[in-house]
Amino acid sequence: FFADYFEERLRDEPEFATNVGRHEYDDRWTDLSKEARDRRRARFEQALAAVDKFAGSQTFSDQDRLSVKLFRYDMRTQLDALDLQTYLLRVGQMFGFHNSVYLVIDRMPAFTVKDCNNIIARLHAVPSYVDQNIAIMNEAIARGWTQPKIVSDMVIEQLTTQMGQDAATTPLLFFLKKMPGSIPEAERERLRKEATSAFENDFRPAWRKTLAYMQTTYAPKVRAGVGISTMPGGAEAYRILIRRLTTTNATPEEI
Repeated sequence: FFADYFEERLRDEPEFATNVGRHEYDDRWTDLSKEARDRRRARFEQALAAVDKFAGSQTFSDQDRLSVKLFRYDMRTQLDALDLQTYLLRVGQMFGFHNSVYLVIDRMPAFTVKDCNNIIARLHAVPSYVDQNIAIMNEAIARGWTQPKIVSDMVIEQLTTQMGQDAATTPLLFFLKKMPGSIPEAERERLRKEATSAFENDFRPAWRKTLAYMQTTYAPKVRAGVGISTMPGGAEAYRILIRRLTTTNATPEEI
């Protein structure tokens, strides 16, 4: 059960797969369409229902009982925090979606032609990834679930810096300087051309669109207060995040 769930998660969350060293899905981003997000929620609910059947079993080893307990906890808190993760935390100066693109590509191998092609494929796919994230941020604005001005300002500053990097300086193309000698020169030249084209014609226009969206659409809708309690449903959201991030049932006052 646990192995099957893990493999399913790798397929559904390619960035997670990359981060844990599994590179079968390195040529794509997670599908963030409304339909895919609904399927993801259903998958969590089905996994939780399945593992609930194992709870209390006396036939499992101590290790398996502990695994069941931890899995149930993780599924429950993931479901509780799913909307917050989707709508609110998508915009952030540390782990916002714009920085995730850089972090994930930095963690991708570039030892073979296939490895390099995967990076180029992800650069080609950035426009669709950006459009799906903008659609989610539009939903977040409609809910009143936006970040405060200080966070929005930092994200805009980061995007501006990233837009100022050209093909010679962007970290997204550093892999071109690290390709091993085992890749023939003709292939390396092709990869350099295709990667530069993907950066200039796919990534940069999409990032320009992201920056403009943050400046003209998101920034005017930031929440007035800094604390999460200042957004609709903020008090409950804070309690959910406490459970998710501290593994305790402590109250906000105790924290």
